[in-house]
Amino acid sequence: MRASQTAAVLRCLILATLIGCVGASASPSRQRSADQQAQSSVAISESLLRAHLEFIASDDLEGRRTPSRGLDLAARYLASQLQRIGLEPAGGDGSYFQRFRVDDRAPRDRDSERDAKAQTPENGWTQNVVAILRGADADLATEYVALGAHYDHVGIGTADDSGDTIYNGADDDGSGTVALLALAESYASGLRPARSLLFVWHAGEEGGLRGSRMFADNPTVPREQIVAQLNIDMIGRSRAASDTSEKNNKLTAADEIYVIGPRIMSEDMLEIVERLSAEHGLRVNPLYDDIDQQERFFFRSDHVNYARHRIPVAFFFSGAHEDYHKPSDEVDRIDFNKLRDVAELIQSVGTELADRPERPRVNRGFNLNRGHD
Repeated sequence: MRASQTAAVLRCLILATLIGCVGASASPSRQRSADQQAQSSVAISESLLRAHLEFIASDDLEGRRTPSRGLDLAARYLASQLQRIGLEPAGGDGSYFQRFRVDDRAPRDRDSERDAKAQTPENGWTQNVVAILRGADADLATEYVALGAHYDHVGIGTADDSGDTIYNGADDDGSGTVALLALAESYASGLRPARSLLFVWHAGEEGGLRGSRMFADNPTVPREQIVAQLNIDMIGRSRAASDTSEKNNKLTAADEIYVIGPRIMSEDMLEIVERLSAEHGLRVNPLYDDIDQQERFFFRSDHVNYARHRIPVAFFFSGAHEDYHKPSDEVDRIDFNKLRDVAELIQSVGTELADRPERPRVNRGFNLNRGHD
């Protein structure tokens, strides 16, 4: 093991220990008020989000390219946290990892490979990270609300003016990665919702949505039992009123978020998102929630692979910015207050979807191929 890798592992273990002291998990109860739940569950705090992100978006992980040593280290970090907070492994073979091999075209299931001896980044092997929090209702616990983020980025590349060659992806999608981890801990320490919650950190989003395609096509739970999918990709940036950069002109304000998919796919999801965002004091910008929108963001993140199977989706996104896919996408650019606020909104949406008696319905006439090449 090289010195830099040793240092990264030590940082991972130390940080895991420190974060483990933030709050202890409470024993779940089936009947408590919202106030009681809030008092007993681990809060989604700015300090917790920052602590996770300072590791996930550190130089030690070398930009988390799929596949890479840095991405594998991130996966081990996520798995260690999931084990600590008590979530059930759901990747396969009793682990948190759904392993697959990536090539230039498509992911291939590990079990379909004759030569499975070389499950290393150098040979194209990588993994989604998957965990379950079982629901509290005996009848509804066999159904799932899926929550996802991609934990990969683009790795090491061309140096910027400062000489930095590591593309750390603090917002893309470090922000979603750590928000999902904080959500998992908060859910696990409080009142469990009726349906089960399925947490998936996708690899391979960059360069073809490969990890989400692998999971959506080969889920580790019955696909027909997934009632909705909430995708978290780039939720950590805000445009200041004084910002005149043209590249930031569609970045959302501190109290604003894009939610993509409900208008396109499910009026039930739209009603839930709009009502709860108002309660949280966040404005939903509908610009990209249009299948014919020019920038086509509906087709550009992991949720679309669930939508292909007619699973209702909502994609939470703060907008593109001048640091997109650059070494300057660093932790010091993140608006942690907004990151927390959006994560709390997603938790409310996830809880309502998990507790409501009916599944959210797909709109009549929904056609994913409309407006898509």
